[in-house]
Amino acid sequence: MNRRPGSQRRRGAAVLSAILVLMTLSGFVLAYLAVAIDSKRMTAHRTDEFRVETSADTAIRIAVNELWGEFEFLNRDQRTTPFDYRAYLDTVGIVDSGLPGPPTPFELVGQLGFANDGAAELVGSVEIASVEVVREDVPEGTRLTLTARVRDRRTLGTGVLQRTELEKTASHVYVVERTRFQGLDFAMLSNNLNCAFCHLNVDNVERVYNTDASLLSSFDRVKVGSLETFQARHGTKDSHIAGTLYLAGQAVYSDATPIDDWDSLDLKGYDFNADGLVVEDLSGVLSEVDLDPGDPAALAAGQNLYLQYGQDGEELVDGFLPTEFPSVFPDDGGVDPLTGLAVGTGANNRVVDPEEFAMATASVNGSLSGGRIYEISAGTTVDTAGEVSDLLSASNTTSLGSTTSGHVLLEGTIDNPILLNGDIAIEGDLIISGYVQGEGVIRTLGNIYVPADLMYADGTDSDGNRTYGAASDGTSNGLALAAGGNILMGDMFTQGSGQTGSAPDQGFSFVWQEVASFNKLEWIKTQVNLPAYGEDVNIPASFSIPNPNYAGPDYFPRYYTFDEDVSLVPIMIGEGYYDPATQLWIGPERAKSWDDYSLVNADPADPNDPFLYGLDGTPKAALSTLQPENDWITEDSYKDLMASIIGARDSSAKMEIDAVLYTANSIFGTASSRNANFNGQLQVNGAIVSADMGLLAGLGLDVNYDAAAAALLDIVYDSSITIRHVLSSTAQLQ
Repeated sequence: MNRRPGSQRRRGAAVLSAILVLMTLSGFVLAYLAVAIDSKRMTAHRTDEFRVETSADTAIRIAVNELWGEFEFLNRDQRTTPFDYRAYLDTVGIVDSGLPGPPTPFELVGQLGFANDGAAELVGSVEIASVEVVREDVPEGTRLTLTARVRDRRTLGTGVLQRTELEKTASHVYVVERTRFQGLDFAMLSNNLNCAFCHLNVDNVERVYNTDASLLSSFDRVKVGSLETFQARHGTKDSHIAGTLYLAGQAVYSDATPIDDWDSLDLKGYDFNADGLVVEDLSGVLSEVDLDPGDPAALAAGQNLYLQYGQDGEELVDGFLPTEFPSVFPDDGGVDPLTGLAVGTGANNRVVDPEEFAMATASVNGSLSGGRIYEISAGTTVDTAGEVSDLLSASNTTSLGSTTSGHVLLEGTIDNPILLNGDIAIEGDLIISGYVQGEGVIRTLGNIYVPADLMYADGTDSDGNRTYGAASDGTSNGLALAAGGNILMGDMFTQGSGQTGSAPDQGFSFVWQEVASFNKLEWIKTQVNLPAYGEDVNIPASFSIPNPNYAGPDYFPRYYTFDEDVSLVPIMIGEGYYDPATQLWIGPERAKSWDDYSLVNADPADPNDPFLYGLDGTPKAALSTLQPENDWITEDSYKDLMASIIGARDSSAKMEIDAVLYTANSIFGTASSRNANFNGQLQVNGAIVSADMGLLAGLGLDVNYDAAAAALLDIVYDSSITIRHVLSSTAQLQ
């Protein structure tokens, strides 16, 4: 009996324990059910949030289609500028809010065609309370900020509307801007490539200066392109491309007959793999291969040669190839600084007008210091030996701001290099040589002259190897030169019999030969018909063959000359004719003298000249001069200046230019051994991209593509715009 109470106590304790366990388990179950319910609620809430945010984004996309799609439709197949888009927005009542004061939003919701149940605009079950746009005209184009305010709405089973407290606002920012030029991923790109393809080697600068064995075969192939004509001699000598050659136009021998046997040319490629990486052996040596155009009926990515690339409906199977070279400063007339309105008088005149320069440089904010800097004010003329001596030895300023009015001479040494910090602009010509440190872009209204070596002030590693693109203090080095005029490297005057110059009695140099050839190609674009064999090129009315390359009645050609005041304009068409069978202009490779029968010489001083002026005496062509205009330096002083700079270089070394070079006009590079200060070799570490290109380095031309420097330069088209999304955000409304 004494044990029974204990047994009962034990059973009671067990029951109590079981109850406690059940209570605990029940708590766990309830907690689990609560968590599950909360999780379900959270999932539902997130689903609702996603649905509401998506509806807000959809409303904005519909608004963008309304604001941009309609403009595109109205202007299809037409050239357009940011000014055209601004005018379109004005017509629909969306005004610029970029002026001081609060922005002026424009309500769009009633114009976007949303479903409407009589109570609200809807996307699905979400009310679109508002879609507003704020327009701000900025230097790069027009900024559109679109904001959509939405709130959730559901229908209960009884059909009663229920508005939840879930409300959202979404904002997206777009910029309507000029279309970006995509030709700066080419080591060499031009309308016409000719004599450069002799002792030419095109490679990747990272591979050339690599010293890390672990990086072998990890470097991208390079790209070389020609948009109109590629010309090579039958025995093109010892030339290589570590990548791909893209030819959109004709490929011809020097006698203007089509290239029919690529294996016969001493122009080869280097092997690259399926990923586009150049194949190297353990010593970094490349494997030579023939250029092979492949099967034109089955084009594929990864070839090393493309013929008629992108033409006749063919797809760009191996990347984009531009069709034109936009000006450094968009040729759209610019903006009147007083009124802020577009100036149309200078549009498409092939000349950089002051308003265009001002508009294009409004957001430039870099600086330059170091080295030797000499500014020549506009209106000043350098015409004495003493003034030339000052240019060669003195400085008259210690720095340049973001924009400089006048002409500039820059010279850096290894101990005192030119220090570049960002982008700057020069409203004149630039003469530059020596050493540069830092990163940036120099844009000029006029010409750029690089008479002698222009190199980065790079450091060396512990083994004495150059650390390309990096100074000893770790500064990154990269330079892009972009000219509104032309770019000339080396010696533009020396020829076999002495010096040349502006006038015919001063000889006919390599540069004149190239000028005459480029002018021929430009003249062809102006002719509705072309002469057949035997027809007189001086009587256009007699031409009998329709011209497939006619650019239209509004085309404004650009011809090159040395000096528009005293020089003739040679056009190499005297002995030529058009062959419709090959669709080629047949004629000599180049003119050899001013007396050459292949030349027709236009005269800027003659208002009746049929090549340069209309019947009423107004200009029908632009002239691009290669020499500085006489308003700041005379020809004799300029020759003395160039000769002194060139004479100071090491004549035993190849000429080296470390820079990306770009212009919509011409780039000439002449390092001929006919001048005792050059050894016939030229090396460009960067890129050479221009409408016309004439390069003469008979003992070797090396172009090593520098992608990092190319990325510094942003070039846009004159008359093509696009819309780009730049920012988005979503917020919960309280």
